[in-house]
Order: sequence, then structure tokens, then C-alpha cells
Amino acid sequence: TNPFNSTLEPSMSNASSMFDEIVNLPICNPKARQIVLFQIEVIRGNPNGNVPDGAPRMDSQGMGLISPPSIKRKIRDYVASLGNRIFYARDVILADVQAECGAKGTAEQHAKAPAKAKATFLDLRLFGSPLTQMDVKARGAMQVSEARTLIPIETEEVPVTCVSLYEKAPKKTSKKAAEEEDESGSPALGRAYNTKVIVPYGLYVGRATYLPLVGAENGITSADLGLFYEGLARGYEQEMSAGRTDVRVRRIYVFTDESMRGTEPLHVTQNRVKVDVTGDGR
Repeated sequence: TNPFNSTLEPSMSNASSMFDEIVNLPICNPKARQIVLFQIEVIRGNPNGNVPDGAPRMDSQGMGLISPPSIKRKIRDYVASLGNRIFYARDVILADVQAECGAKGTAEQHAKAPAKAKATFLDLRLFGSPLTQMDVKARGAMQVSEARTLIPIETEEVPVTCVSLYEKAPKKTSKKAAEEEDESGSPALGRAYNTKVIVPYGLYVGRATYLPLVGAENGITSADLGLFYEGLARGYEQEMSAGRTDVRVRRIYVFTDESMRGTEPLHVTQNRVKVDVTGDGR
């Protein structure tokens, strides 16, 4: 009853060979249940900003959070960069995408539209989505949880100054006023002063579960699972930005249970990995 355990370290290979290394492992068996635990390390960055202020997300206890849509966006964008079509592509009109699959066609085309959409879009097979134009909800085979820190995070405000001018400098009313403005940092020059909020350090732990019974309905293949793991391992590198220069997936643990329904409760398998906090909070 002991599941097979695999550990993926994103630094173990380059992106071009990572898929070839993992696609034939038991973790990519679409007929076996996969229990995934992953660690995302953040050093002086913001892995997932709140709406509308953009500050790092936290729960009521001060634990740092990364939402499931944020994690899945990194995976979606990564697999799309490899030439795979995704349903939730950037700047697409979802009604048009569903119409392309036959949602607004004949009764026969409408009935076949959900299956065509799943066959076309990798993220529909993996994560699912409401298909409003088809009157169905596609259930995802890979259920991704939020990632959460083990201890409360600290945040830090970092001042940001833009030396370029956003607008023409206002007319100086007097020589004295002009001298005061120049000495105080030249607000008359139209420069922008702002702050961004970062997490000095945070280790976020997230989970995902692959459901093979749903995978069979969605037509999940070993290649689909291989792309999911590669996207999870590499996606944050591709989505690097000024607020996420040092955000990385440190390790991915995958337990493979050959039983489609599982030979033991899910939490028992997840508890096989213990993540402890050292004295410096890492």
C-alpha cells in the first residue's frame, strides 16, 4: 500500500530535456492517482498580489498565500509557450473560443462541443472550467490547492522612484519657489514616487491531486501530466517580473498510488512529507 515516491528538483536539468526525463516516470501514469506536494520559495518578492492594492496575500493569521488561479496561470503560460493551446489564454474572448468548438452550432455540434473543447485545450483537461456556452462544467483531473507559508510572513515597503518625467513641469511662480522645489527632490519635474510591498523571505507549501477517474473522462495522457509537472517546475522562471525576480519552485514531491481510487486516505499520503522551519525561519 506504500505509494511510489518521486522527487523533482527543477534545477536538475535544462528545460529542453526535463519533459523527456519525467514523462516515462510512474508520476505520469494517467491511470494512477498522483498526490503532489510542492514548495515555492520567495526571496524579496511578491508571489501573488492582492486586489486592488497589490500587497502580498495573507490569511487572518498572517500566513502568506498564493491562490490556485495564480499557480495555474504560471503553468498555463508555460505550456502555451511550448505551442500548446490553452482555453484561458491571455486576451481571448471565451465565448468565441467555445463557439469554435461548436457551442453555437447545430444540436449535434453543441452536444459534441465539450468533448471537442477538452481534446483541444490542455488546461481544460487538467484544471476544468465552467463552459457557459455549452451549459456544462468541465471537471479538472488535476486539483490544485493554494500554497501557504508555515509561519506568518513579514512584509516590507520598498520605495520606487522614476527618474523619467510623466508630465510637463508646472510653471514656477517665483525664483524662491523654484529653488525650494529643486532642493526637495523636484516635485515640479513630474517624477513619480511610489512604493511596492515585498516578502523578505517565505516558503510556501502547496498541494495538488490527480484524479485518474476524471482523467479517463477527460482523455488525460502521460504527455499531459509531463507538461503539468514541467510547467509547475519552470513556470515561475518564465513569468519573472520586477516583483518576482527571486521566486522559484524548490522541490516537488509526487506520490503515485497505482489504485485509481487510492489505497489509503489522501491526508495519510500527504503527511509522509514533513516540512519543518529552522531557527532562521527557513
